[in-house]
Amino acid sequence: MIDNQYGIGFAIHDGVDPRAIRRNEIIGSKKAGVVALLRDRMVSGDLSAPGAARVYRDVDISDNLIS
Repeated sequence: MIDNQYGIGFAIHDGVDPRAIRRNEIIGSKKAGVVALLRDRMVSGDLSAPGAARVYRDVDISDNLIS
């Protein structure tokens, strides 16, 4: 992803299976590298920061290159 507001957004709501966001290269995201979305609304801070994604136990966010 290059020069977007958010690099990667993932859905959080009942019925969503566990998921992994790994080994991505995100370049120039203006607001955040990885965020959680509830419908069309961002509901988290930047989850690409170390330890920030612990709130979402069913999501593995790791080994991403954010620049």
